[in-house]
Amino acid sequence: MITVFTPTYNRAYTLTRLFNSMQTQACRDFEWVIVDDGSTDDTEALCQSFLSMATFPMRYIRQGNAGKHVAINRGATEAEGEWFFIVDSDDWLPKDSIELNVRYIYQIADDPSFAGVSGVCARADGSLLLGPGKSSETMGERAKELFAREYIDATSQDYRDKFRMPGDRAEVIRTELVRETPFPSFPGERFVDEYYLWQSLSDRGLKLRWFNKATYCGDYLADGLTTNMRDVMRRNPLGRSFVDNFTMGSHARLSRKMRSAVNYTRYGRYGGLGLFQLASEARSRLLFLLGLPVALTRPIGGASNDR
Repeated sequence: MITVFTPTYNRAYTLTRLFNSMQTQACRDFEWVIVDDGSTDDTEALCQSFLSMATFPMRYIRQGNAGKHVAINRGATEAEGEWFFIVDSDDWLPKDSIELNVRYIYQIADDPSFAGVSGVCARADGSLLLGPGKSSETMGERAKELFAREYIDATSQDYRDKFRMPGDRAEVIRTELVRETPFPSFPGERFVDEYYLWQSLSDRGLKLRWFNKATYCGDYLADGLTTNMRDVMRRNPLGRSFVDNFTMGSHARLSRKMRSAVNYTRYGRYGGLGLFQLASEARSRLLFLLGLPVALTRPIGGASNDR
């Protein structure tokens, strides 16, 4: 069974569309777990109405406002499904989403080298979500050829770096892997990048079957994370510094590690950490030292690119 997990915060105005898409799923081998991250709108009342109408197993859980990453930790703990599918509250599922995911899960379920599967994300008109301002017309010929295949088997890192595939994906992974890789939390902060989870799986050599059928629908909203990522990072500097430190010690490509070495110090200092602590906790002392001169000349708050 798949646990469709939705973290939500003040998105009562979008949740009905997602609920309706769950009601119309052709395959019913799923449950829906919602973790309400302290909403102050009508989310709770709306979800209670869903519970009375749902034709599938559904649970609503409310927690104090702590951020999506903490909600994911809670959702994985509460999940009863073997497979975990994060679906944001402003998005929705095509009617064959669960059916397609189950079909590809069946192909890899008994192979421990696979963490899971992933379909593609698309807009309501069927166009791929390739990034703000990007479209299939801007893709290179190699990416177009790979999207024409039925699937690619690769780690998350290889999918992005070796195959250089663009766009948002809709990963469904073994629930036990999410439980084994909990996100940390930092006082007063509300965000830790999900890259931490996907790169952790790549470091373990775990693959996904990246199949090229749409299993997730959405778009980039004005109040969404993708659109506002730079501001999100500034408001959550310790979470950002943590992920950059993790990246320095991971199997990520060297160019990413070097950027992380710089941003580990920049965001760490912005979050109130001293250089001595940053040096002692760096997962790569060499990369920390190499990035230090740039970090000290580009503090957060200047005109430089923070990402």
